[in-house]
This record gives sequence, structure tokens and C-alpha cells, in this order.
Amino acid sequence: ECSSLFGINTTTGGVYPKAQIDVDDGILREKGGFCTVTVQAKEITSSNTQYGKNTSYTTMTITVLDINDNGPVFSQSRYNATVQENITGIPLTIVGHTGIDIMDIDYTSENNTFDVKVFHNGTVYYHLVPTPRVIFSSGNVQLRLNQSFTEGYDYETKREYVFQIVATETNTKQSRSSTCTVYLTIEDVNDNDPVFNQSEFHIFVKENRDNNFTITSITAEDGGRRRTAVSVVVTLTDKNDNPPHFLQSRYVVSLQEESDMFSTSPFYVNASDNDDPLTNNSKVRFLLSNESDMPTSFVIGEETGIITVKKSVDYEAIQTQNKTELSLIVIAYDLGSPQSSSNVTVSVLVTDINDNAPNFRNDSYLATIPENTTSGFPVTFVSAYDEDGMPPNNEFAFFIETGGSDRFRVNGTSGLIFVEVGAKFDRETQSEYNLTVIAIDKGVPQKTGTTLVYIAISDVNDAVPSFLASPYTASVRENTSVLTNIANCTAVDEDLNPNLTYSIKEISAYDIDRTLVNATQVEDYFGIYEISGEVFIKSKLDAETAVEVNLILEVEDRNGAINTPQNASGITCLFHKDLELYCCEIVFVQSHFFFRESSFDYDFSK
Repeated sequence: ECSSLFGINTTTGGVYPKAQIDVDDGILREKGGFCTVTVQAKEITSSNTQYGKNTSYTTMTITVLDINDNGPVFSQSRYNATVQENITGIPLTIVGHTGIDIMDIDYTSENNTFDVKVFHNGTVYYHLVPTPRVIFSSGNVQLRLNQSFTEGYDYETKREYVFQIVATETNTKQSRSSTCTVYLTIEDVNDNDPVFNQSEFHIFVKENRDNNFTITSITAEDGGRRRTAVSVVVTLTDKNDNPPHFLQSRYVVSLQEESDMFSTSPFYVNASDNDDPLTNNSKVRFLLSNESDMPTSFVIGEETGIITVKKSVDYEAIQTQNKTELSLIVIAYDLGSPQSSSNVTVSVLVTDINDNAPNFRNDSYLATIPENTTSGFPVTFVSAYDEDGMPPNNEFAFFIETGGSDRFRVNGTSGLIFVEVGAKFDRETQSEYNLTVIAIDKGVPQKTGTTLVYIAISDVNDAVPSFLASPYTASVRENTSVLTNIANCTAVDEDLNPNLTYSIKEISAYDIDRTLVNATQVEDYFGIYEISGEVFIKSKLDAETAVEVNLILEVEDRNGAINTPQNASGITCLFHKDLELYCCEIVFVQSHFFFRESSFDYDFSK
């Protein structure tokens, strides 16, 4: 069928249209713009002799592309329409037609889609809505009165309208369009009611009239049998027989102590009065009863019912009254005569904040422990309190901030200060400790209290006495008188209450040849005063017996701690030659003795 539209060059095989083709019409429109043709190729020889197949066939599908060569066209250029006045939401009646027919014969939707608009006096007219507004290829359009055009047309005001209906392509560059004219005639209906000589009738009736009491009814009628009614206002004389009524039987709100705002802000109470709203009988005012808890801390808006905090509330103050909430009694009264009133309770739940720091019961604490105190020994208790009313604000723990020197620890809960594990004390090194102890509460933000703990270390007689200048040396003439003091061998003890006694522990002696002398021969030569430590000549000296006498002295603290021996030794070295005593210096280290030669005339090599 399409072969009549196309030709072929028998030599080159080129296919071409025989004449101008239009996809919008005829066989091409029926075929949807597609043509299928069979092409034959035949071999022709010069001898016209053919020994095999000389013909071949193939199928060619030709797609004809649409161009926008047609615009939308109305079926006629003028239409007459009618509609009754006062009507909306219905289509116009197109005289002699079911609607307005429009067509664009371009084949594809790209070229044949158009929209329809209504114009009046050159501008878009929205009271008439074309349905459908967008059309593909062809369609029948109804002109419907817009629902928003509630008043409709009024025959008595205007009876005829002229509109232009414009169809315009929407998807093409050319935007082809066409126009038709619609002449609309408005049809009259009986839409005017009779009019009363006044707009309202007022009738006054006393409140509390009996049931079924007839007041009045007023109507009017015209020749079109239309009826209308007039408003009859019945005014009752009000009696103040309703008290104000709160919308809730109880109100509850939270308030944080020291705050000037409720948790709900603004917080207010509501009340209404069922008496006549146009009279004072229904006007409601509010006040706080003096019987409320802490009434001077709150204020209520007389007309609004808004309750505000005038003076902040201290949780701890109301807790002393065994309360955690406050009860406000709000009175609602009307302005009628006589007045009517009612009341409601507002429960204010006061919540605690951490506004108090822990306080120690004493600014400082004093304690004394002996210097030989061992690990875990209880020293003293510190005690604190927190005036906040609720946990965790009034819960706290103790800590040693400074001064403990790792020798003390505090129980965070009980406040017991005790000696740290492994701690050692030496009064002679440090006689007191000044601790700064803090209590930190668990509120937010945390608050801290501080106290001082003075711990004195008492003396335990544990220091070993020592001689001031060991070894002591002295020289004496052979003929020196008995009881003559030859050396003051004083010792010292760092304890506070030493009781030192002195004695001669050992005696050794040598003669002029450096031969060891029997100690029994010289044991009575020297003595020492037990209390003072002074060494004196006890009996007559004999240089021919010994020229050198070595005394090992011992000092002992008789007040030393139990089971703790405390003693020290001193050495006195005496030489006797030509009636004079000379001195050597002896250093005593453990079980060995070392001698250093000093300024005397003696050969130690012997």
C-alpha cells in the first residue's frame, strides 16, 4: 500500500518519495507513520543466459517523522451558549452542540498537544473553566462555571457576555493557535425575595419563662411564591444564677527553688461563667486567697488568671515545715450583683537545686598521734552537713586536698581520717601535719566545703643518744690528783624526755713498749659520773704500768621505748709519757678498728 508513495532507482537502489508525503493523512496516518515495502534486486546478463538464481528480496521499513505543520482548529468559529443566573459549578449549554470540538491533525503528541483558555476583554477569564483544559489531538470542550464563582451571573445586572476561546500548542516552538467566539446569554430566574421593612425584630422575654412559650413568627411572600424570613432577636433579661466554673478541678505545676518562672510558662487558670456574656454576670476575675501557702510569694493576673512568682521559694525553708509542695487557693468571682464565686487548688511542686555547699561542723580539727603509729590507725573524724533538701544535692564525699603527704587517708563516706598503709612518722623530722580536707557534693554544679585538720605527732622515746664529739681525747700528768675531771663526754638525745646515764663499758691499756697491759691493773684508774658523763681520775696513776688507757664509754637512755635498747659508745684514748698523757684518734666501724697516726711520738709499727 505504501509502494505508491515511494520509488527506487533501478541502478543505484536509492529509495525516494514520489511526491510530497504527509504523515498526518491517508495511509501513513493509518500505519502510524511506518511503511513496509519489499525491494527486489535482479541480476541482468548480456547474454540473457542465467544458470542460477538471479533474484533476491528484502523488506524495508520506512519511518516518516512528523513535523508541526498543523495547528489546533475549532469545528466552527462561533458558538452560542446559555446559562441560568445565580448558578455555579455547571457547564454552559452550547446551543446546537454538546460542546466545542477542537482538533490538531498533527500525528505525534509533541505536535498535537494544546491547552484551552477562556479570555474576556483581552484577559484570562477564570470564572469559566474549560474541561478538559489540555487536549491531545482532538477533544470536546465543556465550559464549566468555576465553583469559586459562588455568586454566579445576575440577569438583572447584565444579560450577555462575549468570550474568546483560545487553543494553543504547548510542546512546540511555533505554539500554533486558533480562536473561536462564544456568545453567552444569561437566563432569568425568580431569585428575588420580598423585603421586610426592617431587618430585625426585637422581642424582650424575661429569663425563666415557661416551656412552649410562643414569641412570634414573621414572613413575606411575592407573586413567584418565593418566601423569606426575618430574624427575630429574643433578648432575655439575665439573672446572676451561675457561679464561675474552673475548667479543671485541680491544677499542678512545678517550680524550681530560687527560680522566678514555673515549669510551664505562662501558667494560668481558666474559668468561665454561663451567665449572659453581655452582662457583668459573666465577667470573671481572679484573686489568691490569703489561706494559700506563702501567698506573698505569688501574684495572679486579675483578668488573665496568669500566676507568676513574686518572690523566689527556698526548698529548704518549706522542707522545715514538712512540705515539698505549696497549695495556692485561687478564687474566681464574677462582677454580678450579688457576686458568685468558686475556688480551685493549685499544687506547686517545688524542686530542689544545688544551692548549698557542704559545711563542716568545725572550722578546724585537732588530733595527736604518737610517732610510732602504724597503718590503719584512726586519727580523727571530720563531720559535715549539706542544707540542700534532696539527693543528690545533699550527698557528699570527703577528700584530703593537701597536706596529707601520702601518710593519711580519709573515708569518703564516714569522714574518718586514718593512717595510710606503709606510712612512717618521725617526730624529730616532722612534728605536725596540716591537712586541708574538702567535702564535695554530688549536685550539679558541684559545691565544695573546706576545713583544716591539724595533726600533731607526739614523741615516742625512740631516738638513740649519741656523743657530741666521739672520740674524746685527753692528756693528764701522772701526778694529777684523784677526782680530777679530765674530760666531759656529753651525749645528746633528740627525744623530748631522755634520761641519759653514762658508764665505762670496756678498758684497755698499753705500756711504753706498746705491750698490752692486763686490764685489771688499770681498771680503777678512771671513773665516769653516771649523770653528767664527766670522766675523772679514780685512783693514783702509774706511768710505769701504762702510758695509754682506752676507755669505751656507753650512754643509755633509760626512758627509751619498751624493747628498744638505746645506747651509744664513745672512746677516750690516753697516753702517759714523762708524766704526760697523749692522745690517739680511733675510728670505730663495725667490728674493725682503723688507726691514723696523730701528733705523738710513738712507733705504731711495734
